[in-house]
Amino acid sequence: MRRVIAVIALSCFAPSIGKAQTRSIEVYEPQSSLVVSQHPITRAKYPFIDLQTHVDTQEAKRSFASGYAGILPTDPKLQARTYFDDPKVRRLIYEMEDGPVSQSRVIASLSASPYTIEDLLRVKLLREENNQYFIGFNYFTAKDQVAIISSAQRFVPSLVSAYLEKKSDLINVLSQYPIKTVTKNRLAFVLVAGFSLNWDGLKLTRDKGYRNPILVEGQNFQYSFWASEEINNHNTHGFYWGSSTFPVGGYDFKQSTDYSFSSFGDPYSDPRMNFPDLLFLPATDMRVRVRAAATKIGLVDDDILGAHFSNVIGSDSGQDLARILFRLRKSPARATRLASVVRAPFKVDDYLSLLEETECVFRDRSGIYYLKIPVLDRQDAQMVAAVMSFSRRILERWLDANYRKIRQDLLALTALRQGVPFESLFTQIWHEIFGLATQQLVRSGLLFDPSGYSVRYKGSYSAVWRRTLYDYIPG
Repeated sequence: MRRVIAVIALSCFAPSIGKAQTRSIEVYEPQSSLVVSQHPITRAKYPFIDLQTHVDTQEAKRSFASGYAGILPTDPKLQARTYFDDPKVRRLIYEMEDGPVSQSRVIASLSASPYTIEDLLRVKLLREENNQYFIGFNYFTAKDQVAIISSAQRFVPSLVSAYLEKKSDLINVLSQYPIKTVTKNRLAFVLVAGFSLNWDGLKLTRDKGYRNPILVEGQNFQYSFWASEEINNHNTHGFYWGSSTFPVGGYDFKQSTDYSFSSFGDPYSDPRMNFPDLLFLPATDMRVRVRAAATKIGLVDDDILGAHFSNVIGSDSGQDLARILFRLRKSPARATRLASVVRAPFKVDDYLSLLEETECVFRDRSGIYYLKIPVLDRQDAQMVAAVMSFSRRILERWLDANYRKIRQDLLALTALRQGVPFESLFTQIWHEIFGLATQQLVRSGLLFDPSGYSVRYKGSYSAVWRRTLYDYIPG
């Protein structure tokens, strides 16, 4: 998991699909492989990504998904994908699959390219040792992908079973959440798939030394980059490995806040018709009915996060939308009551129309509004902590039992043979693992299905939460 400017926090992937597609926002931290737009985008929509994926095709019909985990720079010259997408660079990397090449060979390969050895070293695409140049990042060929997918399919069922065996315990904890219009499986999707398997899984694997990403770092950015060759018959629909979060990581609205919007989705959900993604998405990229609702609010130009956004909902309206959602966390209410909490009371009906269209709220026949997505406030701290502790115990036991077996399965990976440590490759491997786990947990019914029949804009689901509830660190 998308595409226009760099600005939000990704947990994992932002994909592009088909022969020329892209996705934009979160760094995967997740973003895996595919995305969902009809035209490629050269810049990430938000700088924070937990998973960003982009799919492209180049010569010999080799197609790659690529993405980021972490916080992206807004300057494309500092983004690894800028160089990876260059045909000359790509051919050089193909050549390196069989082993290192000499400096003279790298220079010759780049002779018709605008890029230099220094560029590729700076973004960690290459690694130099004794004047020999190696692949230096998370790079996976089709053969590697087959091995990773096979290993995930072998080990993930036991992880899923561990959750299902404790289903009643999880439901008991989730029952503490008082908003009955937000079903337990919706709450479980956010807290288990999003907060735990995605965010806390990345944190846990790093804390235990199982994961140590290769980072490209600079002022106000820090990310890892990966690229995986597309293979036939690997369908990542329902792999909920990508997240978008804003505010986060030192980035905030113009007026500081203590909450964040987050959306969690699969590679095909881009552009996501929920929040935070919609706040800075150009109106031309919105679905027709969402664009109509957003236009009634009033689209603006917004300068935030070191970037300029044109014709977007923007940060001021985003804060008003959050105020409405937190007010509804207290109790259902009519529009007249909700008007008192926003800075632009005359817009309250238009705000509510957008929230209804994006299925964040619904209205009953008497005109009372109710929440449809989790809004996690300070009083939910005990419940959130209990779910995170419950899930972390499962994850820790499973990782301790299976990490070394998975590593043994994957000793022949191309980048590993090039000297890239397995711990550095595990960010992408973990996304395949927990992505498949989310798909299976959704199918089991434990987690809400964001791609279900009744969902208007399929593939992702959102929440609003106080940042005191969880210490989220992108990537």
